[in-house]
Amino acid sequence: MAALVVIWYHVFEGFATSPLDQHFNHGYLAVDWSLADWNLPGGFLRLMFAFSMGLLMSRNFRPWKVRGAFWICSAAIVLLLSMPRLGGEDAMWLNGLYEAVCTILIFPLLVYMGASGHISDGFPKRLCKFLGDISYPVYIIHYPFMYLFYAYTFRGGLSLRHGRGP
Repeated sequence: MAALVVIWYHVFEGFATSPLDQHFNHGYLAVDWSLADWNLPGGFLRLMFAFSMGLLMSRNFRPWKVRGAFWICSAAIVLLLSMPRLGGEDAMWLNGLYEAVCTILIFPLLVYMGASGHISDGFPKRLCKFLGDISYPVYIIHYPFMYLFYAYTFRGGLSLRHGRGP
């Protein structure tokens, strides 16, 4: 299983920094399941790495003793997701590399750390319950809104320069 994860890691990292990703996805790992461009093969790469890594982690899970795992993981996610897009139109590979490092290394580490943590009673427990209750509904409704945003962006001919502001 570890060998499979290593293989998918190299293929996934190669995709994230390749000219194909930069041409079709503009340096993002945001591929979907359409048959247009590079989306379907890119989607399979994302799926196969995540699935293989999840299997490896579940089979070899040995909890760590981490105090405050919830707060550490929450802060790390907020920090990572608040990063702006790295690189400009001349260096799209830089954003692909950042997203690949987050997806391949940091997010699995955060999942492992979060699974190792214990939550006491009180506010963190209620917050986790609330986030768990809304996670699937948010997951289900984000796709239509994402495609509305893409349609607005592509129809308007907006590029990276328009998103940077004055």
